[in-house]
Amino acid sequence: MALVRQRDSHLGTFSADLHLGGMLNEKTAFMLVVTLDNGVGSTPVQGVELEAGDVAVAFPSSATSLWSGVMGGAVQRWLTSRVWVRGGVGAGYLQREFTLGSDADYLTLTLDRGYAFAVLAGAGADIYRRSNFAIGAEFHFRAFSLSGVGVYAPSVQVGFNWY
Repeated sequence: MALVRQRDSHLGTFSADLHLGGMLNEKTAFMLVVTLDNGVGSTPVQGVELEAGDVAVAFPSSATSLWSGVMGGAVQRWLTSRVWVRGGVGAGYLQREFTLGSDADYLTLTLDRGYAFAVLAGAGADIYRRSNFAIGAEFHFRAFSLSGVGVYAPSVQVGFNWY
């Protein structure tokens, strides 16, 4: 779930995380983190009309969409053999678009696009473990701000981990 604070509220429709790294010691790992979130505006507008000079175009509906993600590094520490916490920093990416119209007749305007400093946090617990494979319950959080738009992306996920 991704939330954008400004005029638009978004409920996330897609969230994914990829982590690659290695152990620094028995209880601490360093990893590269790549995340991706997508959301669609929760309050579409009906009947938008645009005017440019002598030309006026009417669109039956509109919606906003959001793509955001973070690429960075994180340190993960195991508190017990099954429970861990994670923290890190990286570069956050935001692209926010406003689409007018339907599938057949539409216009898309990019409102924001760029990179900013981001923070990462997470926690998880391995529920099932076998050899070097685990399935766990995980909570991830990413936050950054770009051009006055705050991106706060919490997510609850099922993790498939190979150690």
